Amino acid sequence: MAMETETEEVRVVFVDNPAVVEKVSPGSGDNEHASGPTQTGLPQHGDRLPLASLGFRATAWLIDLLVVLLIVNVASKCGLTPQYEGLEALHRAATDRGLQVLGFPCNQFGEQEPGSDAEIQEFCSTSYDVTFPVFAKVDVNGGQADPLYSYLRAEAPGDFGPDYGFLYEHVASTRPEAIGTDEIKWNFTKFLIDRDGNVVRRYEPTVTPEQIRDDLDAMLTA
Repeated sequence: MAMETETEEVRVVFVDNPAVVEKVSPGSGDNEHASGPTQTGLPQHGDRLPLASLGFRATAWLIDLLVVLLIVNVASKCGLTPQYEGLEALHRAATDRGLQVLGFPCNQFGEQEPGSDAEIQEFCSTSYDVTFPVFAKVDVNGGQADPLYSYLRAEAPGDFGPDYGFLYEHVASTRPEAIGTDEIKWNFTKFLIDRDGNVVRRYEPTVTPEQIRDDLDAMLTA
């Protein structure tokens, strides 16, 4: 179940791009549009929604969305990067039914996302014609992990094990301390969030967008 903010709420509305982030002060009736630390204007495609700078809990993302979210940590130079194509296909097929795909670039896995945020945006646009929001780079593990990912990991620790074949063998040999923990194991880990803000399921990186289509269809028609 999604947690409530202590003193503030945030309502996030995605209508293609840009995303609109409305800061709501309970009881005041006043909304402020937030875009980065200055809290002015609207965040554009590629901007990181400033959870920390606004002082919201990580789950503020999930309040009043009324959409199904598929949250993915992405990378441009990974063997799984072609999953962008499948993610974009899901986005185009189901956005009108209430699906929102969100991409979070991360350079923590083999340094496979080394570029600047602008370079990442250019890559997504020219290589895969990505139209869903892809935000600024974040950490998903460790002390600097984005609060959103700390929350997602805690809610869905995952089932990563030997059944994941070559990827399990790679992680077990290079990051054995990650096995059996809630850490994100590699690029393109996916989290499915329902309309009430509940983290319903975590899909490990080798699970393709096509393989989760049935789960999405069931949730979107519920």
